Amino acid sequence: MSHYYILNYTDDIVDMNLGVNMMLYAHLSAAHEYTGNHAETLNEDIQVYLENFLKKYGKDNDLLIFLQADHGMRYGDFFRDLDAYQENKLPGLFIIASRSLLDKTEFSYHSLHMNTERLVSKIDYRRTILELEGLKDNHPSSVNLMGQIASKNRVCDDLGIKAWDCSCLKMAEVKEVNEKLEVIIETLKNYAEHLINSETYTYNQYAQGEVCKRVKLGKVTKIYHTGVNNVQEMYKLEIDTPTKPGVKFSISYVLSSDGKYTVPSRLRFRVESLAFGRYPLKTRILSIARLDSYAGPCEIIASSKGIRPELCICAD
Repeated sequence: MSHYYILNYTDDIVDMNLGVNMMLYAHLSAAHEYTGNHAETLNEDIQVYLENFLKKYGKDNDLLIFLQADHGMRYGDFFRDLDAYQENKLPGLFIIASRSLLDKTEFSYHSLHMNTERLVSKIDYRRTILELEGLKDNHPSSVNLMGQIASKNRVCDDLGIKAWDCSCLKMAEVKEVNEKLEVIIETLKNYAEHLINSETYTYNQYAQGEVCKRVKLGKVTKIYHTGVNNVQEMYKLEIDTPTKPGVKFSISYVLSSDGKYTVPSRLRFRVESLAFGRYPLKTRILSIARLDSYAGPCEIIASSKGIRPELCICAD
């Protein structure tokens, strides 16, 4: 596995620079492999590596290790259950530090214990490392995790975390739908239907309908909503389709009414401009997932054609 070579190379770098202050960064991508099977190979390897690293270098060096993920676990209910959806926004962070280092930093044990229950982010990791090196960090919202305690009142905006990555915003199910909301929901559904078909049915590398059927979105069975601020909100719709019985999509959107609408660059879905009377809105689909099990022959066919399998209902 590729991480085997990365970890060994990291040890080589340390061995060649013994006695020098070092900051090392290792990016391990085993868990991002498509099937998810490679993630298991990292578990034992990272345990063995850390045990050896601490034993080999811990005696003569002050060590501080940030073992962190870029997002939370994506269990099977990731797009079905609200708690699992929120948990996806909570990346793991484990700090491993030499007692010799912690003992040199006043209140470090108490600060780390308290910050375990607080909202923290990369700007805090940065400040912690800089101040250990004797350098000043003037970011107004950051804290030194080993010497300060983050406020209970912190929110995602304080740390530059966008709404779609925020663990503090929890969607609530909308039980009652008025006429205005009906118009919005129908418009969002039509937008998603057109986008799904542009990615599958009319995919530009194949004849129309050669690989995937035209999808007609049907009934919206559940609506979830959260307000981000006074100009942004998010919706998540669960929608079935008459194209194939049993198929159900979960589609998340962000809507904005200001002219400074921004979305993460990693999203490939285009921005759509909407208008409700004299009120212009911009929306973008954040994600489209399947709530039914779509694994099997159709998944293999779509993947082999370069089409996203979760969007494709294969032609007969």
